[in-house]
Amino acid sequence: MSPVKPLAVFDFDGTLCPGDSILPFLMTCIREGIAPRTQLLKAARGYLGQRAGLISPGEAKSMTLSFLKGLRDDQVAQTAAAFAREELFPKIPRHALTLLRDLRDAGWFILLVSASTDVYMRFLPDLLGADGVISTICECTDSQPSVYTGRVLSNCRDEEKVSRLYAWHALHPDVGFPPTLGFGDSRHDAPMLAACKTPVLVSPDRTLRREFPQAPVLDWSQPVPLSSLLSSAR
Repeated sequence: MSPVKPLAVFDFDGTLCPGDSILPFLMTCIREGIAPRTQLLKAARGYLGQRAGLISPGEAKSMTLSFLKGLRDDQVAQTAAAFAREELFPKIPRHALTLLRDLRDAGWFILLVSASTDVYMRFLPDLLGADGVISTICECTDSQPSVYTGRVLSNCRDEEKVSRLYAWHALHPDVGFPPTLGFGDSRHDAPMLAACKTPVLVSPDRTLRREFPQAPVLDWSQPVPLSSLLSSAR
């Protein structure tokens, strides 16, 4: 019987990749003619509505990505893959890539857990050397070719990250659980980090820092030896 692999989970936006990725993806789709320029107005209304507490984060995300409705997955996939490869991957800090490599070489299972959409997140594991990804789902039909419905399912942030993690593990019993290491940058990662044996904070916001005052803090400006993280593991 193969030994159980230790699990490391990583948030993506703000943790592995600086900043947000959904708006840059929309801008890419506008440049490629996949989304109309008026989609920016819908995205802005969604953002302002969320900030005002009038709509949920999932509804705001649906407004941003509503241009996908009626598009075939194969119409979007090439642009999404190029976006991941040419715009997101080059932003990943060198020391983050080194840590991912060290974890992989040491036999860890690396899982990305992101509130960003699966439209492009599905292409990141191969680029980063990760083993899998859990992300916000943009619904597609079961038909062939598959077509986007315009609905956002399972907005993968806050407690939803934990629910999705447990559902994922039920299908992957050969991976250690709970996660040994969890990496996040904002309060929306707090539930996921609390479910990990050792939370690691990456340039954290104040709320997250207060919630995990004893957690290691890093910012990718310096090398991150895997041995130092394991010495912090409880």
